[in-house]
Amino acid sequence: MLIRLWIGVRAAVTGVLLTFLFRLTTEQLMPTIRGWTPPGFLGQWFVWSMLPAAIPAASALGSGLAVGWLFRVHRRLAVGSYLAFVLLLSAPRGYQVVANALTADRYVPALFDYVSNLAIVTGAILIGGFAMRRGSLATLVEAGDAPLAESKPPGVD
Repeated sequence: MLIRLWIGVRAAVTGVLLTFLFRLTTEQLMPTIRGWTPPGFLGQWFVWSMLPAAIPAASALGSGLAVGWLFRVHRRLAVGSYLAFVLLLSAPRGYQVVANALTADRYVPALFDYVSNLAIVTGAILIGGFAMRRGSLATLVEAGDAPLAESKPPGVD
């Protein structure tokens, strides 16, 4: 039980740190991208409206993928604890948005934005965490070793 708790805490901390690094990297690139005017209407629409909205989803997908790969033996526990931690961190903002939307109609679009962002980030973490098969990247990383699907965790005979 204590080992599962330790794995969950490590996975949540790893996921939050990776999300922070992804977001920091992309936030450093955004002023450069905003100053650039791409050719064509679709390019401008993508850079100015879709790209800022895609950054949280891309960082959640990348951090979910990294947590799922780093904790591949206990993937369900690790990705689930990271997702639970993200949902727990977003709960105060959700309470505030719901309370505001119940008191005044002008806050309903903010509630819709919050719910859609939370659904996109949750889906991205789940897709990133469970997208990789058990032995797919193992052959690239562990060149010459047995794939993860054939290997056993330490201490299992």
